[in-house]
Amino acid sequence: ISWESGDYHRHSLNLKESDLNREFTFNNERYVIAGCRERRCQRGIIGKRLRDGKLFAINAVDVIRGF
Repeated sequence: ISWESGDYHRHSLNLKESDLNREFTFNNERYVIAGCRERRCQRGIIGKRLRDGKLFAINAVDVIRGF
């Protein structure tokens, strides 16, 4: 999983590559930013749940709210 270029940057709401592995809270669960989904407007951020390591697609707005 990596940080993609191109279309993603239009929808990332100013998240940067340096935010990779940054922790955030979503639905009362702790996640880290594991990457992004190429060419996805909604749920473009890949979050790794710390409890069990599962990956989820999460909206960038929800990630920013969770910082």
